[in-house]
Amino acid sequence: MRQLGVTSAIHTSIHLDGSMTGVDLQASIELAGISGLNISVGGGIGSLEDVLECYNNDGINGVIIGKALYTGKVDLKKALRAARQKTLLKPVWPIEKPNSPIISAYPTKKVADLFRSA
Repeated sequence: MRQLGVTSAIHTSIHLDGSMTGVDLQASIELAGISGLNISVGGGIGSLEDVLECYNNDGINGVIIGKALYTGKVDLKKALRAARQKTLLKPVWPIEKPNSPIISAYPTKKVADLFRSA
């Protein structure tokens, strides 16, 4: 894929989506290692610890947070801070915009409001 210009991919464990029980991090790490792509992890994020656990692995450059934001289990400001610290402390494979961590969320009015206040 890298030979075709693809640098990033999303790995979502759909069986964990919305469960807030943690991600299938091992599969995401393996995908990053095998493919050489920057991986954004989705499905199962339920806490700031899940976010940190993802960012403490090479090849993982983003997380997708949905239900954990809606329910207040993950504070967006803290998650963004944690992601920025990871970028500054431990570089990941080159990404399109250096030093810009990726945190995605489902586009709802509530989430958009959270981003404006971050």
